[in-house]
Amino acid sequence: MKKLLKLIVCIVLMGTTNISIGQSSVLDSLFQATVSEFKTSGWFWFNNNTVPVSQIFTTYKPVFLPDTGDDFLLTKQWTDNQIQFQHARYQQTYNGIPVEGAEFTEHCRNGFVVYANGKLCPHNINHLQRW
Repeated sequence: MKKLLKLIVCIVLMGTTNISIGQSSVLDSLFQATVSEFKTSGWFWFNNNTVPVSQIFTTYKPVFLPDTGDDFLLTKQWTDNQIQFQHARYQQTYNGIPVEGAEFTEHCRNGFVVYANGKLCPHNINHLQRW
């Protein structure tokens, strides 16, 4: 029941914040160097050949979700042959439990992420333990 309550609160918070890493104080300099454009709606465009496929949520995971309980699970991969893009969708989890509505998709070409988009729940919800 406590885990369900935490996830519900997280979803509510996510709905009001979208993705909160657009603030430059949160992005570390390494990640900033790879991003060519950021939209507060959750879209990132990356400089050419700077982020290899699937590295956003390994190398840069602490930038997105610093909590050790947060993780990403690859849920779907597909190729759009018309535009020659490969796509990978990730589900955010917290202590192994999927966070409803928290997904992020990489859009890749030639082994590198060109852009990515999605919604995450970046709040550290450990403070909700008292509930």
